[in-house]
Amino acid sequence: MGNKGDRYVTREHRSLFGERYHVTTREKTAAEEAEDIGKGIGTAVGIAGVLIGGAVARHQANKDRQLQDTVIKARNAINDGDYDTGLALAQQLKEIKRH
Repeated sequence: MGNKGDRYVTREHRSLFGERYHVTTREKTAAEEAEDIGKGIGTAVGIAGVLIGGAVARHQANKDRQLQDTVIKARNAINDGDYDTGLALAQQLKEIKRH
């Protein structure tokens, strides 16, 4: 049926209508269980990496958009002769770039 030393277990089940039946399955070895757990952890790490990568990309896109909007506002303020606002926006640009 399987490899020598395999352990088979028969369990009783009931159907939706209450009929009893038996199912025999081979239990996994400790090594097989460990391998499955390792695969599960690897999958979880991969999914976490994808999610974190997406969050980082969204953050960078938002930061880029904020930088672009602030540059436009600063340029418009300076072109309108509002130098104080232009300088204040330039300071904001430094802060945005720093973080």
